[in-house]
Amino acid sequence: MGLRSRPTTLSNITDRVIPLIREWQQRPLQSVYCFVWMDAIHYKVKEDGKVSSRAVYNILGVDNKGIKDLLGMYVAESEGSRFWLQLLNDLKARGVEDMLIVSIDNLKGFAEAIELVFPKAEIQSCIVHQIRNTLKYVASKDSREFMKDLKTVYQAITKKKQNITWMW
Repeated sequence: MGLRSRPTTLSNITDRVIPLIREWQQRPLQSVYCFVWMDAIHYKVKEDGKVSSRAVYNILGVDNKGIKDLLGMYVAESEGSRFWLQLLNDLKARGVEDMLIVSIDNLKGFAEAIELVFPKAEIQSCIVHQIRNTLKYVASKDSREFMKDLKTVYQAITKKKQNITWMW
């Protein structure tokens, strides 16, 4: 038997939590973050009897003391560079003046949006996305051996320490 509650319980909880969430989303931020990860997670929801997708935009920053801070989480129907641009402007309005390194996926227009708001930021592709994009060009029968060699590349301390067996 499932947990039962009064029909108003969820509404009462939501009414108390939403103002706290909005306050957290609008809190002042530090002026500089050394490293920032930006990505969206996609999930399915059931709404009005139909299943649709949602994107949760996540922004995680590391400050100059090495402390991680979730700078923001936002929900939208899909992921797009225009919405990212809005979020970047929101971060700036909340006090962020610079991001030294920003790690993103290959979403079209995303890097340009960052450059508009934080022109000094170094932008790099997330290693997970780099690997996924690389695997698009490798035959599935060769992917296991290729991934083994690719792992040595990403773990190499120097260029000379790579011991690669893969033949192009």
